[in-house]
Amino acid sequence: MGGSSSSVTMTAENARLTFPHLQQVFDIQDQEIEIENTRKKIFNYIVSGIDHAPANDIMKNLVKYAISYITAAVEDSQDPIDRKIERHIGRYLYTQLSAEFDEIKRKLKLIQHCMAINGWKDAYADISYCISRCGVLLSLFLNNINHALVMGTLFKELCLVYIALGLVLAEYNAVHIPHIIDRFNEIEEAVKKFKEAACFTDPLRPDMMGIQIMDRLGEDLEGGSSDSGYFDLVGEINSIKYEELTNYKRQLERQIQTKKNKFQQFAITIAGGNGQGDDLNQLYSPEGIFIDNDKSIYIADSENDRIVKWKLNSNTGQIFADENGKKNQNNQLNSPANIIFDKENNSFIISDYGNERIIRYFGQNETNQQILISNISCLGLTMDKNGFIYVSDSQNNEVRRWKQGDEKGELVAGGNGKGNHLNQLNHPRNIFIDDDYSLSISDLENHRVMKWKKDAKEGIIVAGGNGKGNSLKQLSYPEGVIVDHLGQIYVADEDNDRVMRWCEGDEDGEIVVGGNGQGNQSNQLHGPLGLSFDNEENLYVVDRNNHRIQKFEKLSN
Repeated sequence: MGGSSSSVTMTAENARLTFPHLQQVFDIQDQEIEIENTRKKIFNYIVSGIDHAPANDIMKNLVKYAISYITAAVEDSQDPIDRKIERHIGRYLYTQLSAEFDEIKRKLKLIQHCMAINGWKDAYADISYCISRCGVLLSLFLNNINHALVMGTLFKELCLVYIALGLVLAEYNAVHIPHIIDRFNEIEEAVKKFKEAACFTDPLRPDMMGIQIMDRLGEDLEGGSSDSGYFDLVGEINSIKYEELTNYKRQLERQIQTKKNKFQQFAITIAGGNGQGDDLNQLYSPEGIFIDNDKSIYIADSENDRIVKWKLNSNTGQIFADENGKKNQNNQLNSPANIIFDKENNSFIISDYGNERIIRYFGQNETNQQILISNISCLGLTMDKNGFIYVSDSQNNEVRRWKQGDEKGELVAGGNGKGNHLNQLNHPRNIFIDDDYSLSISDLENHRVMKWKKDAKEGIIVAGGNGKGNSLKQLSYPEGVIVDHLGQIYVADEDNDRVMRWCEGDEDGEIVVGGNGQGNQSNQLHGPLGLSFDNEENLYVVDRNNHRIQKFEKLSN
């Protein structure tokens, strides 16, 4: 991994500029000649990493190369100079990681301050920072659990920061709690493994057990000098109990239970409900909906080949797009399936299913409609926070993402033929994208909902997946899918005439609304399709075969 002497000199300067404290590793005066080769090895390992790592990965890089150059330079060495080098490296690594935790703790205080004054939205950037950096540190911990140098440095602070972050979010807003619980599960598993195998063998010290290594690292660095706060690892590991982590996780899970939204079981009809038809007070097999901040509803009135806007408390709708029948001109629609709003371009984007295209509408009176995507069997439609458009293709059993203006989309889910494997879909319908770019997909004929995380090669089943049926662990032709502020998945269970809710990881779902038999009473549904929340978290259900939109009001907790 090393380079020429000139490149070593140049990159060594980079190392000093990036990590100035590393200079102390190379300032050891004793036995200059004997440790020259060791120095060069250390240089080569660390500067190679610094020169090739992006800035945001510098912490991962530091840990990686700390391990690498210790392994290469001082493994099995009994030379006191090598031991001294290792201690300096350990101290510096500890300093850098401690600085990371200090910054996270500082951000946590800012989060508490922002939430107390203005609510969680003003704290979102700091929340995202904390979760991201905790994720990096957790990754280092899990990937290096057998390396005492790294594991000991991270262990206690990592647990405590996650506990603090989880409790802060649970107190104010639970939007990130499912993510934090996932991390607790990983920490628990790592701690459990360590507790069960406290005598692990560190690859750096094959002759010593893990606890011995940690104890030795906690000894005085310079013989007589005291540094009781540095690598007091055995005590720190014993101070965090596996059971305590489990209790903290359960505390967060209870927060989810208490913060779960409950809904009035008798709905209000806010659009349609006057039988099948094309009058302005009627709908005909509606599918997708979009609700704006004024609670006006834009409805893909599929069999009427139009988009209808229904204002709050109105008895009739107004035609927003196309009233000319099943045609394919730019101002005409054919069985529209979904509609979303593009804030950046102040326009609506419609999946024009019958014409196999995605089309942009700038408004009712505008004539410059724009075809964005052609030749696609488009049903589900959504947009992420960066303005990328996601479309489910029911014919090719895949979901693709388009940067606006691109001619060819990028495959993000499925695309491996029709089937029920984790990397396959079978007639994907509705889709939902969250802030982490995880995609929830109603996999219609597999009777399940799949979650595909960003850049994943396969999905995970988050709802159903136990065959077609009506038990609490089953779905029957799932359609609409949305995710709430707790990360819970809501599914329009079409053939079971109900809306289900799943917490990720649960085998059984729960009935949220409907489930009272097929019918047209206010507590019944008939073929529910689209789902949406308004800005007050009321739940809207497209009751397709009753040709109406039902509003289930959120109950106060």
